[in-house]
Amino acid sequence: MLVAIGGVSAQEVGAANNNANAISESPNSPQLNVAVNYEIGADNGKITPTFNVVNNTVVSQSYSSLNKYYNVKINSTEANKINLSISAPGYLTQYKLVDVNATSPIQINMMACDSYKLGYEVTTKADSLLNFKNADDVLVITTAGVPKLNGKTSELAIDGILNYAAGYVSYGRGNILMLRQTAVDPIDFCFIVKKGNELTAAIFLNGKKEEAYLGTISENMTPAQWNALCDVVGGENAFSFASLANGWCAGVTYDVLQEAAFHGHICEGTLGGYTITKALLQYYPPIKETGNGLQSPGDITSYKVLSIPGSSASDAVIFFLDATAGKSGYTGFNTTSTGATETMIAFIRWNDQTESGTIIVMDYNSDENKKLFQKETGITGEGSLEELKYNTWWINKIYTNPASLVKILIEKEGLNQEQYNYLFGTETDEVDEEGNVIYNATNSHGLDYAYIKGLDLPNATRDNAIAKKGSLTYDDFKAIGQEAAKTAKEIYETELGIEINKDMPNLMVLTSAGYVLINEQSTEACWDGLFEELGSRLCRKTLLPHHKPLWTPLFFNFALQLDDGSLMSIYMRYNEKDGTFYVGEFNGTHTYNINISVLNSSVSGQINKNVYIDGNYFGIQSISNAWNGQPAFDQLITFLFHNHACPGVQPGFFIADYIQENFPLNENQSYIYIANEQYCKEDSIEYMLDLSPGLGNYMVQKLTSSEYKGENDLDEEGILIIWDSANNIGQAVSISYQWPSPNLSAYKTSESKRAAQIQAFLDLYNGRDNPILTENYHTIAHGDSRWITQEQLQTITSGGNGTSSSLQFLRSLDDKVTRDDLLKQNAENGQSSNTESNATNTNSNSQQNSGSNPSSSSSSSRSSTPRSSSNVGTSSTPLSSASESSDDGAPNKKAYEINKKSVKKSGSNNLIYAVIGVLVIGVLFGVGYIKRKGM
Repeated sequence: MLVAIGGVSAQEVGAANNNANAISESPNSPQLNVAVNYEIGADNGKITPTFNVVNNTVVSQSYSSLNKYYNVKINSTEANKINLSISAPGYLTQYKLVDVNATSPIQINMMACDSYKLGYEVTTKADSLLNFKNADDVLVITTAGVPKLNGKTSELAIDGILNYAAGYVSYGRGNILMLRQTAVDPIDFCFIVKKGNELTAAIFLNGKKEEAYLGTISENMTPAQWNALCDVVGGENAFSFASLANGWCAGVTYDVLQEAAFHGHICEGTLGGYTITKALLQYYPPIKETGNGLQSPGDITSYKVLSIPGSSASDAVIFFLDATAGKSGYTGFNTTSTGATETMIAFIRWNDQTESGTIIVMDYNSDENKKLFQKETGITGEGSLEELKYNTWWINKIYTNPASLVKILIEKEGLNQEQYNYLFGTETDEVDEEGNVIYNATNSHGLDYAYIKGLDLPNATRDNAIAKKGSLTYDDFKAIGQEAAKTAKEIYETELGIEINKDMPNLMVLTSAGYVLINEQSTEACWDGLFEELGSRLCRKTLLPHHKPLWTPLFFNFALQLDDGSLMSIYMRYNEKDGTFYVGEFNGTHTYNINISVLNSSVSGQINKNVYIDGNYFGIQSISNAWNGQPAFDQLITFLFHNHACPGVQPGFFIADYIQENFPLNENQSYIYIANEQYCKEDSIEYMLDLSPGLGNYMVQKLTSSEYKGENDLDEEGILIIWDSANNIGQAVSISYQWPSPNLSAYKTSESKRAAQIQAFLDLYNGRDNPILTENYHTIAHGDSRWITQEQLQTITSGGNGTSSSLQFLRSLDDKVTRDDLLKQNAENGQSSNTESNATNTNSNSQQNSGSNPSSSSSSSRSSTPRSSSNVGTSSTPLSSASESSDDGAPNKKAYEINKKSVKKSGSNNLIYAVIGVLVIGVLFGVGYIKRKGM
């Protein structure tokens, strides 16, 4: 089926069947008149509620704009009273026992949930301070989402923002950014208005409804103004908010902003990683199969990434290529001893069909770029303000002359399996059909530059795939999303007899929009078209952006939950060449069930073959079925980041909780994690603990199974280090996990077994019983606990001491050494210690949480795993440095120095001070904005 893009118009909230099953209305169907009154009056008539009846079915509902109530018809019943439930996004579900023969309208008062009310009221206050109406544009940056408010994830705060600021802020405009955070981090909001080139911000911290800061956030602010911002919100928040705001103002595209929000800020590394990715795709694009008929050709090759953690560029390339560690797309630890540097990134374009690959090592010309910046702008200095200006200069270069910013160091063709295994590791011996060993198990060696440089391979030949940028507008992309939604509504009504209404909680859209590019243009505006028709949003868990590589197709998959358990799906893909849609068809229909019962039959394979011709069925059906199982927001967002749902992701949920519960962070502490057994759970650990290679606190040294297999069938998954930057010591432990033993006898296909285990893990995580888990649920433990020095930290993060891996080295350390022993040793060596670092880091979003901000100031305590460990300054230059002083003598504070002298933020940004020598081996990038970890 091909559908041409045509004219679109907004749909009014009107007559619609909000029930998920098509039911014929009988003459005896009772009608209830229900007046729904929302706590926030502005939502009346704008949010469509969902009605349900216990032990009965809603036949239809329609809204009377004249009478201001809903006409709700239910299936015929002999009962005089029924239990009616009313739900709506952002509001608590209400239940009411009502008389079916009532003639007067039934009054239902809907109470807003805490996070929705917080988001709405904070936005109301921000508007009163900033006057959105008179601004050229508005940007919102928030940590709401994964952080918990009163024990629940806070994504609905974003719904409150969007509902109040409708017309100014939307997902599709790309002007609301969700910073990646952990459950124990505070909920912060930063509202920015743009007038000309001037940016003014209102910042709210720790879930409070009064502003902590109101003032400029422009790159042209004075040092005194920068200091005022940092003093109130903290250096980490200041740089995060300011870099994103000024990058947005400079016109950086949404794909870069989205990755920067994942990473925590815009910096040279973020921009360098984007530039490197574009250069890679120009010279070594993915090799694709030959498309057949309506098929969008799939990839034959995949990209693998090697780097030294600590450069923000690592996060960028992993994000844009979808080469996450959980999909075995990334390996990295400190390999500077081989000649590698932090700004180097190695790529392998691997071809599974030929078992060979191309290896490319790239670098962004950090020193040369900074010299050029100084020459072209005349700006010198080493403060964060200079860095903001440097970011703007880089952004302009990206879109005018990107090739000038990067260089290719190595390009070799014909990498074989053995060489690949040396770099990425393989946990077991690889054998042929007769059991003969072809390749021995080996630990990964990461970015071993000397090894790569010494490979006797022919030089690779570059392509020159220059994509021409298209000219589609925001309205064009919005129309694509709107047309996809309208087509799906038509199909559901025609084929199932179900009329789709806005704001339905049982209809979900999974789409690659927002990640993929169409003719070098980002596609997030499609989200606004979907919302216009369906009311679908990420914060409502009804619009799920599917993490895909930049060059893959733009698709939309609709999944409708029916009361009988069916999951009725529609798949369509946008054809950029002619502006039409391919719509999947199976057995003469465009809707088909993809729930677990279908996965447990041969029908699933037929649907895959006939409908999902673009090769993305696995990711779509796995996430759709996981969504059907009602996961929490943090779980769902992790599935999306991982690109699919699977049992392998889910141990990471439990491991992350175990770490936070058993090793809560105190002031000046932060997590570092080194993966030893590498599989899908890496992505959930990384996401839920706010770790990443680009932040310098997440590393992968894939080990052989003979090394990570522990006692009692506990696999030693990785090494957790709780580093105390104030005392320059840490505690290192190995984290172990034992898989549950589910009873899968009722399932005969791999797809259904996988889906059953996903649901079992979801139930286990949310405290629900599950029939396939009757014994040996699972076990999480820690062992090999050792107190370590900075020198030992360096050895562990470097993959061991040359003769043993990091895990073997950890086991070899003296387990009798105590924290007090190391503090005494530091004192004898003249190193100061802070023996009172014991304030547990928890958020202070409500009084019901167990902790509060340890500082009496208004500064946010968002730093359980400090972002600034890889972006703040490390200069020892005194604050009174002439190069940093303003005209009135006020110093231009650097984020590092602010946090070094302050304990406002638990787990402060001082991690870099402790590990700078570890990750850089004493090599600094220059001064000021040049001296940045993670750039």
